[in-house]
Amino acid sequence: VDPIIKLTPKVSMELQYPSYTMMQNLNIEEGEIPTNEMFNIISKCVVSIIDGDEVLGRDDFTEKELTSFIDSMSSLMFNDVQKFFDAAPKIVIEHDFKCSVCEINNHLELEGLGSFFE
Repeated sequence: VDPIIKLTPKVSMELQYPSYTMMQNLNIEEGEIPTNEMFNIISKCVVSIIDGDEVLGRDDFTEKELTSFIDSMSSLMFNDVQKFFDAAPKIVIEHDFKCSVCEINNHLELEGLGSFFE
């Protein structure tokens, strides 16, 4: 997946995948990441903002400016950013088993960090 997300014909955002350290500090509720936490992760994953020929790195703006920029994105822009994170590598464990008590066949799938904490 291309780490450069085209937000408008002129403005793009370069992202990196979140690290384990970033993810372990999240408040995950029922396997879902709350919106405020998602915005926090996105801001930490921004490598640069590209405006035409000008490339602004993380050190070129404050956390407040970056948060304001992310808050101003349209839902279509946010969906494109979400696609980047949805494509992030993740661990998936699938296991089929039979219950020893009721003998019903079951399927268990653990995907990403959220599944392990449910």
